[in-house]
Amino acid sequence: MRSFFLVLLLSLAFGFNLTEAATIAIIGACDGPTAIFFSSKLAPHLLGAVSIAAYSYMSLIGIIQPIIIHLCTTEEERHIETENLKEEEISQTTKFFFPVVITIIICLFASMGTALVGSLMAGNFIKESGVVPGITKALQGSFLYLITFCLGVAIGGTMQAGTFFSAVTLITLGLGFVAICCDTVVGIYGGKVMRFFDKGISPVAAAAGLSAFPLGAQGSQKASALYNPTDTTKWVGSQAFTINTGGQIQSVLAAVILFSMVVGLVAKGIGM
Repeated sequence: MRSFFLVLLLSLAFGFNLTEAATIAIIGACDGPTAIFFSSKLAPHLLGAVSIAAYSYMSLIGIIQPIIIHLCTTEEERHIETENLKEEEISQTTKFFFPVVITIIICLFASMGTALVGSLMAGNFIKESGVVPGITKALQGSFLYLITFCLGVAIGGTMQAGTFFSAVTLITLGLGFVAICCDTVVGIYGGKVMRFFDKGISPVAAAAGLSAFPLGAQGSQKASALYNPTDTTKWVGSQAFTINTGGQIQSVLAAVILFSMVVGLVAKGIGM
């Protein structure tokens, strides 16, 4: 669950009830759709603030992440030589079945997250199938912009000035920032732990274990290139993108687990 519980406790300390605190904690996944999806179910009145926080920090991850990496890694860890897997080394069969297998696993073990992961994997499946290039191009272009526009208008309609410009919103934004920073820190130290088993794992790449794809991986790559401007063997691009993909999937799983726990507690009259 990464740093979700820490931010959950901080939110409770600020006076939010359990459903509101859980909604704010989910911002730490740095995943706009996940934050919106669960906010609409747990705390609809916080939807505007949570959406602004999630998407604002997603856009700022390229600034926030290198700073945290610098503070949490040693000089040696920033210069680890990594083995970057080339795209041509991954078979087309693997690319084709990956979204199918992931969707089945989510359906079986975290059914509440099927809509989120299913949508993501459907896009991957359409692209890797190679039989509908026209649809693939539309999904990556005009359709994407249309959905983004509709989402912005729909969420913007919930942001009445009387409720948005309030202390609650400012606290939500602040706790959301803490959530994303904590998630990045936990990812880095998770990478440090994994180095006991594989010396080729870079804590700089592990900082990309967020759901903000490809922004998380780009932030790690930016940091590694900054510290190793001429030695490309120490750039973490491929490793960071792999971790970032894993972050997308596990953030939904973590959010579903948290959501299920909160719903169970609320059903028992706890945390209202």
